[in-house]
This record gives sequence, C-alpha cells and structure tokens, in this order.
Amino acid sequence: MKLARWLALFTLACAPWGCASPQGAECDECDGGAVAASDGSARDLRSVDLRIAADLSASLRDLAGVDLEGEPDLAAAADLATADLAGASPDGSCQQPLLACGGACVDPMISPKHCGGCDLPCMNGQACVNGACGCTPQSCAGCCMGAVCLPGNADQACGFGGMACKACGTKCQNGGCSGCNPGSMESQPCGNCGMRSRTCDNNGIWGNYGGCANEGACTPNDKRSMACGNCGTQTDSCNNSCQWIAGNCSNQGLCKPQSVRVIACGNCGLGTDLCGNNCQWVVGICIGQGCLPGSTKKVACGNCGSETETCQNNCTWKAGACAGEGQCKAGTTELGPCDKCSQRTCNNSCQWGACGLKNGNACEYKNGNNTRACKCGGACGGMPLQWCLATCIWSTQCACCTIQGCSNC
Repeated sequence: MKLARWLALFTLACAPWGCASPQGAECDECDGGAVAASDGSARDLRSVDLRIAADLSASLRDLAGVDLEGEPDLAAAADLATADLAGASPDGSCQQPLLACGGACVDPMISPKHCGGCDLPCMNGQACVNGACGCTPQSCAGCCMGAVCLPGNADQACGFGGMACKACGTKCQNGGCSGCNPGSMESQPCGNCGMRSRTCDNNGIWGNYGGCANEGACTPNDKRSMACGNCGTQTDSCNNSCQWIAGNCSNQGLCKPQSVRVIACGNCGLGTDLCGNNCQWVVGICIGQGCLPGSTKKVACGNCGSETETCQNNCTWKAGACAGEGQCKAGTTELGPCDKCSQRTCNNSCQWGACGLKNGNACEYKNGNNTRACKCGGACGGMPLQWCLATCIWSTQCACCTIQGCSNC
C-alpha cells in the first residue's frame, strides 16, 4: 500500500512532464529515463534542471510523510535530485553577465530556456528567477509543489493561480478544497504584484477568482531600454515591488537638441553654436576676430617711413617706432629757399622738389631785378625790357634802357 501511494503521488507530480512511473514502465514520450521538454525535444531526466527534481523530491517526502527506505526506485529518484549538474561554460563572446547559448547572448538569471546556464530549460509552468527555475503566481495556472507547477485539480495537490498545493480532506473543486465557510473570502497574489480574491458560496465551494487589482508597472526581473538625457540610453530593471528602477544614463551626447551656446573662437572672436538633433554641437561662424597674438606686420607711417606692429594678447595691433622717414609729407608745399613768387612741392618719396612758380604767377620777383626782353613800339637806342613786378606778373609796358637809365619807348 505504501508503494502504491507513492506511485500515485509521483505520477501526479510528473504529469506535466509526460514521464513514466518511477517503476520504469515506458510510455510514448519516455524512453529509458527520457522526458519530453516544453519545446517538444526529448532530453534525459538527468539533464533536467536538478533544482526541480530536488524540490519535487522534498515535496514528495513532505506530502507523503513516509520514509523512502525500502523503495529503491523512489530513493534513486531522490538521490538523483541531489546530484550536481555543471552548466555549459560561456564561450567568452558575450558581455557579462550574459552567456553565449545556442548562438545567442542570453541572461541566465531570467532566460526560461537557459536558466542558470546553457541548455537548462525550465518546465511548463515555471519561471526563471535569479538563475533558478521556480513556480510562481505569474507562471503557474495550477498550484506550486516546491518548484514544480501541478494542475491543481487533485485532492492531494489542490490549488489555483500559483498558490502552494494543499492536500484536501474533502474534494478539490474549482482550484480549492470544498467545505469552506459560506461567505468567507480568500485572496492571493496575481499578475504584477496585484491581488485577487474569491468567495465561498452557500454550498461551501469556492467561486472563481475576480480580476487582478492594484498591479504594478512591470514584472519582476524584466528589463527595458529607455532614451534618456542628451540622446543617451538607460536600462531599467523591475524590482520585486513591480516598479521600474531607472538605470544609469550612458552614451550621452554633448548637448540638448536646439540649445545654443556662445563660445570664444579664433583670434579673440565669438561663435554661436547650435545643438543638433544628434546632441552634438554644430559650429557657427566666428565673428569679431582680431590679429593672431604674437604675430607682426610692417606698415607705412609718417613721411614715407615704416614701422613694425606686434599683435597683443587681446588680438589688437600695437604700433612700433616709425623709422626711415623722408623730409616732408608727400604733396605738401612750402616757400623754402624759393623766390616769393615761387614754392617747392614734396614728391612721392617725401623729398623736396625744385622751386617752381606758384599757380597763377607769371614770373619770379627776384627783389625787383627780374627782367625780360621786349619789343618797343618806337625806336630805342638801348635794350627794351619788361620787369617782374612784386605782384609776380610782368609789367605791361616795355622800357628802353641805356647806360644812363630806362625810359618809356
């Protein structure tokens, strides 16, 4: 009787796997200890995530309340549950904590197909939580016996929505043990940290659960990538309270799109830059520039001279001493050594030219001694002459001059 009871319990626990009884009787899906995985592929029981087997073994012991001594097949299963299984090693091509499994980088802390290591899939009704396959309200529609999800419709394993399996003293009906107090209510977690409840009817049978209320924003251990800051990205993680915890913003740009900055540029100039949609500065035109500090240049100065100017730190020129100047400023005039009716002009080399008559003057006065030959209207026994007057014009009359003097002619 004890062995038969164990066989019934083990068959109930193995139902989701589609495996044979622990006596070794074979079925269509099982062959020599092989079981059907959730994806339809066959794998050896020894390659199943042994955490599940360990939890199942412990649950079977607790539920049955008997010793496995004398039950060699069940004892072997329990021993198998305590064995250590080494996961596949990462090939080093993925960034930690990801592993390279099946040609893809996966997170062994949450991957249901590679939970805790490569090729360690969780069973139906299980979720991968922190690298271990477990039975959770989010993953199991029936009841949880340790880490294993059972249908929850058996009298010895009754439950609904991922609650712990109960052994009913009565019958398991609608996911609960019949015989509840009419009008009493029962609540359980659901969804993303929400709660739902049901009521016992007048026949002592639990009704259906109502909708899930007060759920959080996310499922624990979920991750999401969000835009942040200046064209950056952040990876948020969902905590155990089903709320998003913001990650660090990385790979940000230099500025906020459409923002403006005025910065020094060139030779003491100012530039106005505009931030583009890629969060990078677009450099504007540099205006108001001066000279390059420390540079020099030669410029004309004074009267045909030159000087060397030096650019200061404020990008402005500082004049040096003017050297090599000429006698005068080009284009200027003066009397100088010239006759009162004449002047001299400074040439383009800043040197004085020869004396010449001033504009409008006809002759040089030469202190009244400047004469020229002329033609008398009558006979002249001497030399007919005209004099340059003090007004710098020639006299209008011609005089006949001899040794004794001059007279009109």
